[in-house]
Amino acid sequence: MPVPTGVWARAWDSSADGMLVLEPDWSVRYVNRAGARALGLQTPADGHRDLWSLLPQLRGTPFEHSLRRLERTGEPVTWEMEHAPHGWFEQRAYRVDDRTVVVLHDADARRAAQLERGQLLGRMSVLLSLASALARTDTVEDVARAALAVVRDHLGADYAGLSMIDGPWVTTLGLGQVDPAVEQVWHRLPLDHPDPATQVARTGRPLVFTTFAELAAAFPASRERLERAGLRSGTVLPLTIADGWRIGAFSVAWRTDHRLTDSETELLTAVADATAQAARRAQLYAERRDVAHTLQAAMLPELPRLPGLELAGRYVPWSPTDEQVGGDWYDALALPGGGSLFVIGDVAGHDVQAAAQMGQVRAMLRALSVDRPQESPAALVARLDHVLAELGADTLTTLTVVRLDPPGAPRQLRWSTAGHPPGVLVDAGGCSTVVDGPPDLPLGVDASAPRHEHVTPWPPGGTLVLYTDGLVERRDQDVWEGVGLLRRALERTHTAPLDELLDALVADTVARAEDDCAVLAVREPRP
Repeated sequence: MPVPTGVWARAWDSSADGMLVLEPDWSVRYVNRAGARALGLQTPADGHRDLWSLLPQLRGTPFEHSLRRLERTGEPVTWEMEHAPHGWFEQRAYRVDDRTVVVLHDADARRAAQLERGQLLGRMSVLLSLASALARTDTVEDVARAALAVVRDHLGADYAGLSMIDGPWVTTLGLGQVDPAVEQVWHRLPLDHPDPATQVARTGRPLVFTTFAELAAAFPASRERLERAGLRSGTVLPLTIADGWRIGAFSVAWRTDHRLTDSETELLTAVADATAQAARRAQLYAERRDVAHTLQAAMLPELPRLPGLELAGRYVPWSPTDEQVGGDWYDALALPGGGSLFVIGDVAGHDVQAAAQMGQVRAMLRALSVDRPQESPAALVARLDHVLAELGADTLTTLTVVRLDPPGAPRQLRWSTAGHPPGVLVDAGGCSTVVDGPPDLPLGVDASAPRHEHVTPWPPGGTLVLYTDGLVERRDQDVWEGVGLLRRALERTHTAPLDELLDALVADTVARAEDDCAVLAVREPRP
């Protein structure tokens, strides 16, 4: 293999790839400029000298191992190796005649691209894990625990704190990561307090510290507390949502001196962004639940005191949206001129809208019943259906309206049912009967449909239980099977105080809830 001269030598010297030609005795026959630069050789002075004496640092490295393998097998060999200070090279050696040719190709750009892709895939994996965890959160505390797990597992952090602005305060959830006394102080601090989390929450400017000395110098008033926490390095990032609205701060720290890399900083910024969105969503859920609870409490009546009767009611919510409201309700009122009216009803739906519609139906029914106190339950239900239709109320409602005669003998129950499950009446001896009859159509189907009334004697010392279908209906059992179970339960517990009796009835419903449930019990005390 002739050594290039003239134009060929100039061409090889202008190549970006290094070129090294070795004689069979490992002496350097030729090296171009790029090759000499990569290997640290002085050319042409180094020509015809032994490679291993020129570059003893190559002994025992992949460079020597690869050339020895080529010498043994005669097959081309490729490897990667770093040649300081010029970086990484992809090297390929092959035989031409009896000489060895080594081509050195700069691999820094490719390795940097691979590293960047790897870091990107790593960040995506972390963020995917975080997104999956955050999707299962309902509360701010759940969000804090999910974020802590991610920075602990993927970055080896010792602490992650979620601090939320709450009016003039900043609340930091304590997750048992540092001294309990410190967590208790951090739990609620004024927004203008000189502390890392409060400062970042207030200003929106991120904070980075690599040693405890830096942190203590920036917050001298909090030095003792920070020292007790045992955290030496970390960062505090603002939590912001749409339009730059700050809702708090996210702190990540280590118990050792740790300098964040650019990749770690980018990852933590993305984690803080995702955490901010999840924390705000959890806040909105909590606010919505609070509104729903207030609405439901306003819709359910405070049961009145009725002469000669005991009353008790229960409402057990169920909702896949966790709004804890629905369209089930009960009501009781004393009628002008004597007698009592009891209502159990269910507006279709398990959300705030259903609760609002239920409130409208309940208010209309109360007004109509007081307007004509002597009206039969069937006529009252018919008027209610007509009013709802005239007002364009788009709602489907089942209900049972029961009227009990004033105290005296004999007393009677009169009722009308609009597509609702039957009540159960238990006498003083524990014998139960179903307050039943052919059910009429639910409200909202056909206001012109006839309404029917049913009558049964009221047993002295009796107990009437009205309920919605959530008490007796299950996917794995028929409604009438549920009614039978309810009757047997009432027969066993009919002597229990009314509140205890209802608690026992709804206990199973709470454990296996598949629908909202409302229950109203009316009892005439035994003589």
